[in-house]
Amino acid sequence: MENASKALIIAGAILLSILIIGLGMMIFSQAQSAMEDTGLDKQKIDTYNADFMNYIGDRVTGTNVRTLANVVKNHNLAVIKTDPAAAPGTNNRIVTFNGAHEATAIDTARNGIKSGKMYNVTVTYNSEGLIDSVTATEL
Repeated sequence: MENASKALIIAGAILLSILIIGLGMMIFSQAQSAMEDTGLDKQKIDTYNADFMNYIGDRVTGTNVRTLANVVKNHNLAVIKTDPAAAPGTNNRIVTFNGAHEATAIDTARNGIKSGKMYNVTVTYNSEGLIDSVTATEL
């Protein structure tokens, strides 16, 4: 009788161990799938930012800054075409140029850029790593 009760205790311990291991594996797989689903991957972010990156730097000509303003304006118009209610803060794909995000305001900011001057062009990024705003300051 004593051997039978020890066998039952050992069998119960084995079943409990299997249950704990299975539970641990289930939690691990759920955590791993949650970490893999972070939204945009690095390649998509780089592709998105590539249109703007050619114009970023310390000594950018005024002509290139004016071209960058057109790139930002056309980008925003494309975003607004797919999402008419798009505006900074409501859509993380809208890019501002010197604080402006609407086409007419960007045109006004672009007209203030002098072709013969040099500019320092900087960008800020949103929480996803996408370019959020472009600022050009005259050197």
